[in-house]
Parts: sequence; structure tokens; C-alpha cells
Amino acid sequence: MSHCQQPNNESQRWVVLIAVIQSLLLLLAQRSIDENGWIAETTPRLTLWYSLSISVPTMLMLLINDVRRMLPWLFAFGLIAIIGLQAWQAGNNCNPALAVGCGNIIFPYALTLTVSCFIGLAFLQVWQHHGKPSGDYNLLFEYSWHNALSLVLSGLFLGLFWLLLLLWAGLFKLLDVDFFADLFGQEIFIYPVSGLVVGIGLTIARTRTELLASVREHSLFWIFKSLLPLLASIGLLFLAAIALLGIDVLWATGRAGSLLAWLALAIVVFINAVFLNGNHQTHYPKLIRWLVNASLLALPVFAGLGLWAISLRVEQYGWSVTRLWALYAMLVLFAYGVGYAFAVIRSGIRNSVWLNAMKAHNTAVALIIVLSLSAINLGLPSFFSIAVNSQMQQLTSGRTAWGEFDFAYLRFESGLNGYSALTQALDDSSFEINSEQRQGLERLLEKKERWSAPNANKPPSEPVRLEAPKDCPPFSSEALVGSWHGSNEDQTWIVTRHANGHYSIAFDLHDNFPNGEHVESGLWTYSNCLYATVTTHVNDTQVHYEEVYLVNELTKEYMDYTHFKGGNHYRVFRITE
Repeated sequence: MSHCQQPNNESQRWVVLIAVIQSLLLLLAQRSIDENGWIAETTPRLTLWYSLSISVPTMLMLLINDVRRMLPWLFAFGLIAIIGLQAWQAGNNCNPALAVGCGNIIFPYALTLTVSCFIGLAFLQVWQHHGKPSGDYNLLFEYSWHNALSLVLSGLFLGLFWLLLLLWAGLFKLLDVDFFADLFGQEIFIYPVSGLVVGIGLTIARTRTELLASVREHSLFWIFKSLLPLLASIGLLFLAAIALLGIDVLWATGRAGSLLAWLALAIVVFINAVFLNGNHQTHYPKLIRWLVNASLLALPVFAGLGLWAISLRVEQYGWSVTRLWALYAMLVLFAYGVGYAFAVIRSGIRNSVWLNAMKAHNTAVALIIVLSLSAINLGLPSFFSIAVNSQMQQLTSGRTAWGEFDFAYLRFESGLNGYSALTQALDDSSFEINSEQRQGLERLLEKKERWSAPNANKPPSEPVRLEAPKDCPPFSSEALVGSWHGSNEDQTWIVTRHANGHYSIAFDLHDNFPNGEHVESGLWTYSNCLYATVTTHVNDTQVHYEEVYLVNELTKEYMDYTHFKGGNHYRVFRITE
């Protein structure tokens, strides 16, 4: 039986109205981006608009039960203030005009904001339910699952609606009637109609509390219950393998931390799905219960190994924003692990309800997550500031040599903190750099992309428009296979093209150019004097860059070619066939 409150008839209409208003706000943002309007003039303003337009109406639609009650509206005003400050902080840390990327800033902000809003919403719903702040675990559990299933159901409702509209448009296009296809493709139609459908979907979901509770307890519960013993076995076998093979094998993979985090997270999610609200006894056979208990006792070990992996990376390379978020995630998982291990021990000693101590622990950790994520997004502390200071300390202390230091990380991926650190390094007389290193920093600050082909950011003195030759010399694609060496004033590179259509290019950007070393790889092809590449990876980063070159001359010794659009000219010399 569900105890979640349902919206009355008047509130149901308000849910639909709020959904339509939300869609219109998003339409205004899209129009502003397309037309370079007021909303999209600055990154902070656009981040603020999207954050408030998506989060606050969505939470209000799930909160509102009686429009005449003041509490949900007061919550909405409070959310506007708190989320607005976080959005402004995130938006002010990037600047596309300076080529300071926003992706690595906005993505973690959006992800953490989503997590904190989802968890915080359940606390607000329980507050509204009781009329005062409360840590009622049963209600927190029910509201969390009800919110998740309501959003999923409304998303499915919207998806099915649009599939029917696509079918509608397709059928009439068979009759040469394009009106409906044109109408359904207009933004002025897509946004408000989608908002209307989402509002109706949420209304349906919120008034079917018993149905969603049944789905949770009689479908999802059994799925998780059936798979939890397998997950526990995987974790324990992995731990036994580490004990037999040694910890060095784990560190040699270079990705131990992320896999350990996924393992620990999976255990936390599965055990909570099986535990439910703690009022239902989970009838596992004794042997399987011991197996699950053993995996919970091992959970702090998995999180501890993840923390160890992070510390090894930090000791070698210093802090980065990614490592700081990894540390945060591992600390949260470690906190869960310690609490769950304690619950196992306590229920065994007292012979009480299985894992009953999880209730209070889950409530406390959830509240800590909401408060800590909000503080981090407000810059208290600033992960970008910590990371930049750590990286600069790596450089100034000599732990990382100038030629090995990843200046491009500060330039493009550390927000305005990194960009400011580089500009201050140029102006700071105490920062000892020679003239060549200074020139390298200046060139880096002028670049608009982190990864680019040699001289890609140096346009030719005059615009160049090349045309594929009508009479192309009979160069065969096999003639391009092999390793070739090229160089210019900034860098040298070795490109290796394989007969199977794959290629890799290793750049050595010289000690005086502060961009480190990196390797690009991807696919290549050649036809009619046109040599084309599709770059799919840069070091361990997945990318997608397409370049086309005109091959001017090809001999057994060298290859002369020109960038098809930019006009930059290159000559590489064969090393091996």
C-alpha cells in the first residue's frame, strides 16, 4: 500500500499548466540560441535560464497536491534562490569567447544538480506530508521510487505520443500531403505540445500511486532480488582474485578506480532495491543471505581500494577536477559501505530484522549528499580552484617537467581558473620561463581548440579554395600505407597508416610548446587525390574530427599535401613501408 499523497482535481490541472509553461520557457531559450537573443548572450544567463526552467517546474509538478497550500510555493521560491546561485556560479566559470570550454563544467554541474534535486525532492515531499521537516524513512523511500517511476512513465507516454504523430505524418506523406509532417516538425508545435503531454503523463502517474507501488514491489523487486546474489558473487570472487594475484595487477590496468566505483554503486543500488522500506522481510535462504552479507561487509573494501587508486593517481599527476569528483563519489560509497557493514554486524549480533540499521544510515547519507553537492556547486569548495592550484604546484615544484606538463588541460578544461593561471604565469616575474616557453604559452592562449592538426589554428594569409583535380595522377591508396615523419616550427609527428584503413599519429610538440604529447587515431581513406581522415580518439578521449587533404605529390620518399579547406601545406617523409 502506498502512502504517497495524490494531487486533487484542481492541482492536476495546475500540473498540466506548469508543464506547458515550462515548455514555453525552453522554447524561448531555444529561439534565443538560434537568433543570438538576450537569454543566450552570456553563458551565466543561459545556464541560469535552463537550470531554473527544467528543475523548479519539474519539482513543483511532483510536489503540488493542493494549490491552496502555501508550502509547495514557498519551496519553489527557495529552490529558485538556491539553484539560481548554483547555476550562476557554474555559468561564470566558462567563457566560449576565450575558448574556455563549458562542457566539462556544465556536465558535472547538471549531473550533480539532478542528483541533489531528486534526493532533496523526497525530503521536501515528506516535509509537506507531515507539515514539518522529517526523516521518515518509509515515506522517503516511497516518494523516491514514486518520483522515479512517475518521470519514467511520463517519458514513455511522451515517446509513444510522438511515435503516433510520426505515423500520422508518414501516412499522409504517402498521399503527398506534407502539412502534418511540416507542422509536427515546427518548434512552435514541438515544445508546447510536448509540455502538454508530459503534464498529462505526470498527472496520470501521480494519481496511480497503488499501481506504481505494485510495479515497484512485484516487478522491480523480484528482478533485483534475483540478480543480487549474482552481483554479490562477482564482488567476492573479484576480491578473492585480488588476494591471489596481488594488488599490482589491479593498478596496472589504469582504470581500477572507475570499475571499483561501478561495482560498489551496483551493490548499493541492488541492496536498496531489495531492502525496500525495511518493512518487508526478504526471504533469502540462509546460504544466499550469508553471501549477500559477505558482499556488504566487503563494500568498504571496494570503496577503500577505489580511494587508494585515486591517491596513486594524485601522487603522480596531482589533482584534477575529474579526480576530485571521483574522490567525492568514493567517499560517499565508502560511507554507505561502512553503514551497511555495521547493519550486517548489528542484525547478526542482535538477531534483529535484517539490515534494519540501514534506514537511519540511508537517511543521513542522503541528506549529506544534498547539502554537500549544493555546497560544491556553489564553489564551497571550488574543485576547479583546487585542481588548478595543484597542477601549478606540480609544475613549480619540479615534480612535472615543463615539456611533460599538460598546459592544455589548464587552458581548455579547468574553467576560467585555469585560463587565469596561465595568463598570470605570463605576467608573474617570479615565474621563471625563457622566451621560447613564453611564446609557447602565448600560442596556446591564442588557440581555439585543444586538439587540432599542426598549424590548424594558423589560417593562410589569403583564403584558399582548392578543387579536386580533374586529371588526378594514378596514386594508389597502397602507396600511402606505412609510417611517415613530418615537422614544423612547433611540433614533429609520425603518422602510420595501415592497409586496413586505420591510422595513428603521434605528436611531439617540443619542449618549448606547452601542450604535452598526444596520440590521435582513427580511420583514413584515399580517392582521386583526396586523402581523408576521421579522428576517433585522442589519447584516451573519444572524439570525432573529419579532415580532407589534397595530395599534390606522392613519391617513394615523401608525400606533399594541402588541407582542403584551410590551405595549410604539409610534407612528410617515408620512414617505413
